Amino acid sequence: MRNCKIILLALLSWLSGFLQEARGQTSDFQTWNAVIIDWNFRQSMLFELELDYNRVLSEGPVWREFAAQPSFEYYPSNNFDLFVGVYMTNTKQNDTDDTKELRPLIGFRWNIIKPEKRVFFRFQTKYEYRYFTSTKDEAKTAGRVRMRLDLFVPITKTSYNEDKDLYGIVWSEIYLNFDNEIKEKYQSTFRQYLGLGYRFSYSWRLDTQYVFQAARDAIADENPDTLSHALFITMKYYIPN
Repeated sequence: MRNCKIILLALLSWLSGFLQEARGQTSDFQTWNAVIIDWNFRQSMLFELELDYNRVLSEGPVWREFAAQPSFEYYPSNNFDLFVGVYMTNTKQNDTDDTKELRPLIGFRWNIIKPEKRVFFRFQTKYEYRYFTSTKDEAKTAGRVRMRLDLFVPITKTSYNEDKDLYGIVWSEIYLNFDNEIKEKYQSTFRQYLGLGYRFSYSWRLDTQYVFQAARDAIADENPDTLSHALFITMKYYIPN
């Protein structure tokens, strides 16, 4: 537990410093919603389908996004996970511009502290190749890397893997964008997730999180920094074996 407290304090300190630098920038409020269906069809393999709907709630230009991501995961050991997938989006960037994106991805996770322990701590990185089309511009391609730290802390049980467990969630994610030619309203550079989840049973879980996002407005000529505050609700369903 002492190591977990140190990790959590380091993450919160990092976020506090980032927020200090971000003062004075434009901000908005969003809602993100996801439904995730997982099928562990073998002990070491999993198929996942994620469906997303995100939108801006603040006054100003309309922004909303529909997305789907099928992916396949393979677990060569209890410490490492490998995954591939494709993210497909249809986004209304503003009142006049609609975009579509096809985003193949590949990545891995390192389970630093395994989920059957008192806490679950892991590192994840993935590479995304973005094929992006717009009603106002020609098709563009770009690559980026996303690196993430996840920390899950059981509150009412002794393990993240137990049923009827309320748990805390802390995520930090950095985006390394290799090309700024993608014309999108929110070109993410950093996200911080803080929230709670509840595991009703093996099959059903619900996460509710606050998300802070730092991004660049790649549609605007001056490419200004933008900050977003989002309520992120995720329902997960695991198909029973």
